[in-house]
Amino acid sequence: MNYIYIIILVVIAMALQRYFIYLQSKNYTQMLIELRQKGDVGFGVAKGAFSGCAVILCSDADGTIIDSKIMRGFSTFSRFKDLPEILGENIDDLYNKAYTDKKYGKSIKTAVEQIRNLKNKEENEEEN
Repeated sequence: MNYIYIIILVVIAMALQRYFIYLQSKNYTQMLIELRQKGDVGFGVAKGAFSGCAVILCSDADGTIIDSKIMRGFSTFSRFKDLPEILGENIDDLYNKAYTDKKYGKSIKTAVEQIRNLKNKEENEEEN
């Protein structure tokens, strides 16, 4: 009889986990939609054994960061928060900067690379 209660608890825990994953992915999608309306967007992720870091950067046509978001942790309760300390910086300066937190630095660099690729693609389309 005790096994039935354990199975029920496991099923409930799995259902709650899926629900929180759904809320997290909905938050991510909403952030991307908002930032894509402002400018070019890059997304960077660095995973770790017990934690991770995800960064979304939005830049204008000149390569200046106009909005940025960060999500840290491994929990499904994590949500994107504002990252005001890099607003107004150029993407090239961010890429070349030395970071003490490796996951944070890797996430920033990956997001900057995506923005650069997007800008190169747009330039190539304009030339053709």
